[in-house]
Amino acid sequence: GNPIVFDKAIEGIKKAVKKKFVVRTNTTIYKNSGIEETMAFFKFIKSFGVDSIMVSPGFNYTKVTEDLFLEKIQINKVFNNIYNLLNGVRIYNTPFYWEFLAGKRDLVCTPWANPTFNPAGWKSPCYLITETHYSTYKELINETDWEKYGNNKNKLCRNCMVHSGFEASAIRSVKNLKDIYKLIKWSLTGKKV
Repeated sequence: GNPIVFDKAIEGIKKAVKKKFVVRTNTTIYKNSGIEETMAFFKFIKSFGVDSIMVSPGFNYTKVTEDLFLEKIQINKVFNNIYNLLNGVRIYNTPFYWEFLAGKRDLVCTPWANPTFNPAGWKSPCYLITETHYSTYKELINETDWEKYGNNKNKLCRNCMVHSGFEASAIRSVKNLKDIYKLIKWSLTGKKV
């Protein structure tokens, strides 16, 4: 709720752009994120030269008691609307992840593709859920019961569609020439295909 934080972040982004850094932002969409407000923010960010924007739905952290988080059907509708309104906004997410968000592609989470290491160790099972920490990446991979997790297996995972678990899955889902063409076009332009 501190207005200075937003102003300082924008000031830092503008300085980084001016110094020719590659600047990408990350926007999290919640239940109260209006489409018009989101698109106005993207236009604002684009206006001073941000290279691309990563977008993801918020994850329903159990410690948050407010009703902020979208359910899967809502995520599909909201992200389909956002995708249709991008109008030249360069997106950092892959087109396959966007298809997943819009309900047009099925993906299975790949939590080990984007692991988190912090002072407590390797976070298990993923960036968003902490059940334990391991001292080595090998232990994380071998000791985590991966079969316990996933959208239809665990209530914590039920509405999760966050990039940290699904962007790697999106890349792994590429199976044909049409997808390869989409990926190349996205890689070169960052625009929707």
